[in-house]
Amino acid sequence: MALIEEEVPMLETGEVLVRITHAGLCGSDLHYFRHGGLGSFKTALPMYMGHEPAGVIADANNCDGWAVGDRVAVVPNCPCLSSKMSMQGKQHLCERGTFMGAGKTPGCFANFVSVNTLQLVRIPSHVPLELAMLAEPLSVALHSLKLTQTAILDTFQAMSFALDGDVCILGAGAIGLCHLLLLKHAGARHVHMVEPLEERRSFALRLGASSAMPSDGCAAHLKASIGKGCEIVFDCAGTEGSFHAALQVAANAAQVVLVGIPEVDFLQYNPHVARTKELTILNARRANQTLATCLELLSSSVQLREKCLAMLTHRKVQSAFEMASSYADGVIKIALLPEIEKRSFTRIGLIGGTAHSVAYLRHLQEAGLEVMLVAVESAEVWPQRDESERQLSALCHDIEVPYFFSLANIPPGLEELRLDMLIDAGFNLQFGDAIVDMCTVDVGATDSAWEAVAASFGCTWCVLMLVQRQIFLKDMSMLGTWRASQRAGAHQQGCYAECLAIPNEGWVSWHWRGSFIQRFARSQQLDQFLTARERLQRFAAAQLGEVLPFVAYW
Repeated sequence: MALIEEEVPMLETGEVLVRITHAGLCGSDLHYFRHGGLGSFKTALPMYMGHEPAGVIADANNCDGWAVGDRVAVVPNCPCLSSKMSMQGKQHLCERGTFMGAGKTPGCFANFVSVNTLQLVRIPSHVPLELAMLAEPLSVALHSLKLTQTAILDTFQAMSFALDGDVCILGAGAIGLCHLLLLKHAGARHVHMVEPLEERRSFALRLGASSAMPSDGCAAHLKASIGKGCEIVFDCAGTEGSFHAALQVAANAAQVVLVGIPEVDFLQYNPHVARTKELTILNARRANQTLATCLELLSSSVQLREKCLAMLTHRKVQSAFEMASSYADGVIKIALLPEIEKRSFTRIGLIGGTAHSVAYLRHLQEAGLEVMLVAVESAEVWPQRDESERQLSALCHDIEVPYFFSLANIPPGLEELRLDMLIDAGFNLQFGDAIVDMCTVDVGATDSAWEAVAASFGCTWCVLMLVQRQIFLKDMSMLGTWRASQRAGAHQQGCYAECLAIPNEGWVSWHWRGSFIQRFARSQQLDQFLTARERLQRFAAAQLGEVLPFVAYW
């Protein structure tokens, strides 16, 4: 596995940008982690995993019914809506559709994902984001329950299902336990679990299983305890042994549903057992339009929410995959968490002399930040530079902040602030509990003192944003608007947009940093965006630690 740094996804019509807050680690993800695919079905690398997300809309992209800040769960499959399967209501079988985290469709193990509005489901107010993440595996369980033709409808009212019958679930992982929770919620009285791990058997009993037994000898154990086989059997383990056991524990005329995904291409079984019992063997694939129902169930049942929360373990990415692969610490379901470095930034270094550095420095002081130093490093001379530097030097003297006319004069102990080190670090410098604002901007003679515009390729404006817990922009729609303007201007000049000042966002998938960069390579004058004065006014009104689009052209 690797951390890949990419730009925030560009949005097409009908798509929104979702900031991922929680993502579930699925058993199928482990198949890719261990073997690079499912049996002989291998996926060309690189691939971006993850299909159990919950998050918040960061850019609604003018999509009707959706707004920035809406909490959403995401249905991972996106149908084409015109294929035969889609027209029949079997959207999960659409051959032209896409599935999040499969093939070349980006998964949700990322900071931001672009999502078609067809895939969005609004999260009810009673459901926390970490539980909304569980709606996807719950929807898989509900889908396989519906396949058994037990008339469990979307309203989850059991009708013809014999609730006093016996059900067996093989595999007490997350999917198996989701089956257990839904069956018990519907009123099923006798649900038996088969699981090789003792700690998972104990957990299944706490969630309401009638009995829990090891895999070896499970058929004999059930026969001795209930005197018969089970009317419905769900194989949620997906191994050759579990398939064989499912046939053994099934009663005559029972239904056997294969839910778990095997790691091999072929499973061997005794056809005479299935034939003489006249078993119906069903294959379940993913889920089909059941996620919204599961969110409603979580919203309406406090008990279901509490039991689902008990399944969750929160981990960061690498430890999550290692723990899930080894079944360590009795883990059931892992919620991947962003690797946020929880640091309170209270110091800042301002590098670069600009026409508005004095006002910005005053704001930093008023905001309660400790300014470590101010250093001027400019490639060219601009009008009023001498006066600006005099004011900046005087202010630094008044507030007792070290002031340097050149980065080369920065004293020992802060060598990492030198310009060559900044370049080598890829403009992603952090030291101690401080961040650095690097401002190297020239102001042309025709521009007002408040309009800071980069004048050449050699004079670049870089900002490392000040952030605390609320990392990243809450509203990313401004980024999309800015990009659209940049691309339009580039095409008018006969250039490729990528060559003309496209920002380089330092988003790192599942390595969420305490800062980000936006870098501009050439001069651009965008009158429709905020002036420097407006930016400072907006910045001054913000809460300390709030992320704002404070870059040269916003």
